[in-house]
Amino acid sequence: MRALQVLLFASTALTACSWSVYNDYKSDTPMFAISNRAFGARVAITTDTEGNAIVGAGGVAPDGARFYGLGQGTSEPSGAPLTNSAQCEIASDKITAGSACLSATTLSPAGVLQELDAKTATLKQVHPGCFAIGYGRRSDTSDIEPGPIVYCTDGGLYTMKPAGDSGLAKAFASRNEQEIRAQHVAMATVMHDGKSVNPGIVVATDVDERAWVYPTIRSQVDPIEITAAADTRGEKYGAAVAMARSKGAHIFLVSAPGIGKVFAWTVDEKTATSQNVACLEGSVGLGETLHAANFDGDADDDLFVNDGGTIKVFLGKDRPAAPAAGQPCAKWPESSIVLKCEEKGATGCATSGFGSTVAVGDFNKDGKKDVAIGAPFAVTDGVASGAVYLYSPTVGGTNEVLDVRYLGKPQENAAFGASVASGLVGTQDTLVVGARGKNVAYVVWCTGLPGTAGSARCRK
Repeated sequence: MRALQVLLFASTALTACSWSVYNDYKSDTPMFAISNRAFGARVAITTDTEGNAIVGAGGVAPDGARFYGLGQGTSEPSGAPLTNSAQCEIASDKITAGSACLSATTLSPAGVLQELDAKTATLKQVHPGCFAIGYGRRSDTSDIEPGPIVYCTDGGLYTMKPAGDSGLAKAFASRNEQEIRAQHVAMATVMHDGKSVNPGIVVATDVDERAWVYPTIRSQVDPIEITAAADTRGEKYGAAVAMARSKGAHIFLVSAPGIGKVFAWTVDEKTATSQNVACLEGSVGLGETLHAANFDGDADDDLFVNDGGTIKVFLGKDRPAAPAAGQPCAKWPESSIVLKCEEKGATGCATSGFGSTVAVGDFNKDGKKDVAIGAPFAVTDGVASGAVYLYSPTVGGTNEVLDVRYLGKPQENAAFGASVASGLVGTQDTLVVGARGKNVAYVVWCTGLPGTAGSARCRK
């Protein structure tokens, strides 16, 4: 397994001036904008081994991603691009000329990867700041077939071993661009603080209606299939995926929104087998969006699931015991936390796309996790510019909207909130919002939530 070294690429258009520029936004919310071709559909944030925050931003397939360092939050962000070229683009210098690379529906932070010597299996190099980005071929070798790609911002590039009988693999083997573009790839890693080493990854395609787990991110590791029973055929199995910690194990989640179910799986690495341990159930459409994060502070990650335009929460501690062999999967009960769009600050809830993206973090540093939910078609000041709704929910509480973030000068079809992500910048959970319609990703340096007054991160 070899790492690729990357080249400096041309400077990117950035809006980075004094803090006075943030007065263009509602409540003087400090925002830092990164713009480039096709930005805003996908955003992610992670932390490298030295505690520096890294933001990834990109578009939908086939548009790739670029990555930016934000440092440790001790000063204004510079927005300087990292020393890498665009990743997962057809014309990328990291993808073999003429070979397509299909961006995944989301960017997923993948922690730290340890590269081993192929002959001795000893540690060769450590790669920080890694992201799962899509599906394609790496250009440093001709003997590795296209597969899921994990890119590290120091230049490391990993290609996972494909499932050779999948329609996705066959489309790449035929080099048929139209067939490749027809694919839909979802990828997810476990949420982490940037220090996780070689975590697992789950990959799915709802065209094949199949999903696979890679127990660890190392090049050419065999995937373990976690495909549901035949009754999910035609029901968009694989539309969204998530990976969570639950009861001391990693849980891999795959949605089938056509029947309103999300399937939870465990994997036995030694036997390379999988077990369907639980099911989340709701109305048709459940699972178009999946997000896993530790919300309530216990040892288990919690699940945020879109169910017809509302976000339902399934607490990790409530996961049922796995069923006996041959028995149907046990129902995972939803909690009392249901987050709904409200005509507050922004309007047009019914057509706003509320719930299409979710992020979790303690944005106001009050010790409790907040939830940010994108509504990219919400109307603000009479303009369909999009918005992000912010909550600080509790079990059994009213869980009303605390705040709505949107551009102070609404722009038609900006799709602000098309993607949201959270991660540490220094010691502060920080929100990143994509505005797909304007090709911009915004780092929201302060949310304006109750409790932020006087915070150094909320200065004007």
